[in-house]
Amino acid sequence: MPYVTTAERIGIEKGIQQGIQQGILIGEERGKQAGIQQGIQQGILIGEERGEQKGLKKGIREGLLEAIELGLLLKFQGQGLALYPEISKIEDIGVLRAIVEALKVSDRVEDIVALYSPPTGARAA
Repeated sequence: MPYVTTAERIGIEKGIQQGIQQGILIGEERGKQAGIQQGIQQGILIGEERGEQKGLKKGIREGLLEAIELGLLLKFQGQGLALYPEISKIEDIGVLRAIVEALKVSDRVEDIVALYSPPTGARAA
């Protein structure tokens, strides 16, 4: 085994310490990059899921509006169709479903209007 001087030993120790520090920095950077990639992938999955939900809701809404338009035409003819422009602005799926159900049993246009319009004389708070 060759003789190592004190200066060489100090240099080797400093080199080892410097190598460890560089290794830590490289490891941190790789970990950071892996974390970013994982975050991006999770974000994409969440975004896709939200997009699917929005698309599904839009499809349900459009289907309900088509059913309402047909129901208004068949049940109340022109008087019923006159309600459609206002009804088509409704975003709440629950209200649209209630209108579809009411069209099955109601014989009065007023019953349909009551489902989405505030009572006459009601004031905004």
